[in-house]
Amino acid sequence: MDVSASSTPKTMFRWVQKLYNALGFKKGYNFILSAAFLAFFQFVPAIRYKVILFHRINGYTIILLVLLSNVGALMIARHTFGGTIPTQAAVGLLVILSTCAIGMAYYNVKRLQLEQHRAWMLRAFFYLLNRWDVSSPRA
Repeated sequence: MDVSASSTPKTMFRWVQKLYNALGFKKGYNFILSAAFLAFFQFVPAIRYKVILFHRINGYTIILLVLLSNVGALMIARHTFGGTIPTQAAVGLLVILSTCAIGMAYYNVKRLQLEQHRAWMLRAFFYLLNRWDVSSPRA
């Protein structure tokens, strides 16, 4: 039986790991950049007050994109900056903080506490910008 080196389980595992990390990186950055672009429109008062349906749909889209980017960040946390424990802990903490802040913002908007909703959304995007800084490659 002729077995090539490319069909061994070890080689297949490495290929799957490379694909997993590439997908995590691309997914995380594509989703978070899309969410950041859409978030700009959320803070424009004219849109917020005049086109409420757009503001609501845009907000749900941003929440979904942020949660998906959190998954991507956790996928690549082991290899970001060499995958040291402090870096993994920082990425994990910022994922937890941003997810909790998004959850609190969603809870407050459902309770019609709009000032609290805005405060939690600002906190969430502050955490997301920090995570972006922690996990972005340095030149």
